[in-house]
Amino acid sequence: MATRTSLDSPRIGEDDGCVSAAQQKLGEDEDLEAQSVPRNRGILSCFQAGWSLSGKSDPRLERFALSLLKENNSRKPTPLHLRFIEIFFGLSADDVSKWPGILVFLDHLERACFPQLLQPQFGTVWTLLGKDSPADPADCWHWCLEVVEVFQELHLKDDDPSLESAYLALLSRGTRNFDLSTQERDQVLQAIFSVLCWFSATLTPVCGDPKDTGKLAAAKPNETRKFPLSAENGGRIYSSGEFRRPASKMFYNFQTCETNGFGQSCCCGQPSSAADLHFQNSSSGMPGGRSDGNILYESSLNYFSLFKIGRVKLKWVDTITSHLIFERSTRTLSLFRFPSFCAMSIKKRENTTIEKLTAKLLPSRYYTDAVPEPGAVYREVLLSYRLLFGQSSASRKLLVQALTAKEMTVRHDQPRRMPEFQSTATNDEPESKPSETTDPLLLKCTLPIKKPGSRSFSLYRGGDQTTSFPSEIFPSSVLDLDGRVQDADSYSAREEFPIFGQRLLALQSYNLRQQPSKVTDFWRDRRNPLQWYTFWAVIWIGGASILVGLLQLFAAIIQTVATFKQGS
Repeated sequence: MATRTSLDSPRIGEDDGCVSAAQQKLGEDEDLEAQSVPRNRGILSCFQAGWSLSGKSDPRLERFALSLLKENNSRKPTPLHLRFIEIFFGLSADDVSKWPGILVFLDHLERACFPQLLQPQFGTVWTLLGKDSPADPADCWHWCLEVVEVFQELHLKDDDPSLESAYLALLSRGTRNFDLSTQERDQVLQAIFSVLCWFSATLTPVCGDPKDTGKLAAAKPNETRKFPLSAENGGRIYSSGEFRRPASKMFYNFQTCETNGFGQSCCCGQPSSAADLHFQNSSSGMPGGRSDGNILYESSLNYFSLFKIGRVKLKWVDTITSHLIFERSTRTLSLFRFPSFCAMSIKKRENTTIEKLTAKLLPSRYYTDAVPEPGAVYREVLLSYRLLFGQSSASRKLLVQALTAKEMTVRHDQPRRMPEFQSTATNDEPESKPSETTDPLLLKCTLPIKKPGSRSFSLYRGGDQTTSFPSEIFPSSVLDLDGRVQDADSYSAREEFPIFGQRLLALQSYNLRQQPSKVTDFWRDRRNPLQWYTFWAVIWIGGASILVGLLQLFAAIIQTVATFKQGS
């Protein structure tokens, strides 16, 4: 039975005691203004917890804390942002104050996604809306909101509308009769498809001919004469021209084929291969020699172990479908960087077409016939942050260091794609993101648990004016009877991670096969507790035996010398 520790009164925000040391760093008026915002106190406390890990203040962490506070304080939702949150999530401006990280996601859409709609080829889109082609990416919200409203209207009549039905509905919403050419129709379909990809955070749409990219992975033969809608998933580009089919069935064509822990290809949603079954039934490599191939061990999956033993680097990605994908050749682990999007998707008042798209792209490999639980994908993403960073102080410190790395470059060589961030840091520094793209919830949901009777930092503790942290954003299997989140030494891939479990098992398989390369790594390596305690028991007992032997030798020498002197 896994040992679980319960979170004590999880709340957003922090009391003044936890931030007193950091307050001394906020001497300037601008810094005090940033600190005065209630939601920022919890963010500052995140770094206060990070500073205390090393026992001394880290100037880099302090500067990053202040930078994030100022950025978070200056970022305000626009009327179009609030309208999107109301239409898409069914939430209000008050929810934005609870989850300020959603504004990071919205800024990402404007900065990295919407500029594609400013290209001349999408001029027909603005003609449909009766608007001139915009010059500001923020004006693209008008088109995106129009698409969302159309799908919501169609959802009332059809549980799974198609892209073509949305296209026809958009034509009928205008006051003019449009007679679009085939090329113009294809442009509108491409723009509709792009909105679905962006707002579901599942795919990166590709504008233009995918054949020009040289990465086309899947296009059915009978669709070669159709205009293909293409998107990138997991580093490969897939295409489909079935825009007359229900949207979720069309998105099924964009599923990525992954590799399991044995390097064999297996597509999402398919049953485990023989190699997977062999791994699950094998006892080799598991901590303590256990034969539970379905068990995920925190000691093997926390980022400190992955980084120090497996030399794994982090790559922050913009799509949920790439979350927890591990590239063995580069030892790179991809992580979704917008947890606030997951939290607000869980709080969403009504499930629509977007949720169906996500479920089709990320099905459970354990419960292939079951109807996916609403929000299950997003809950697993948030729980994976706790598994990787939240249960190890060293992992939390590495996370903060990864988010504070300075040397960052944005790759602009492929304008059709969302920018990817790459670090020029050495092997001793994890990969990172610049502070202005950091979702505060990424730090908050990985904070340590307050021990009973301890004054140490706890998750979202606060005064009467703070808002309770909702436990429903985590899977029910990790909640206690009082609805508080619990940490565990081990998790079930089938129960806690039915969607991402296979990816975590593959990552665990890789890390368990790595051997410490330095003497200090033996002290850090706690993947196998029995082996770790045995190793250090031998060291201590052996060292004590050697020490006793040396003392006996010295005593014998002294006694011999004393006897010799007495005899002489």
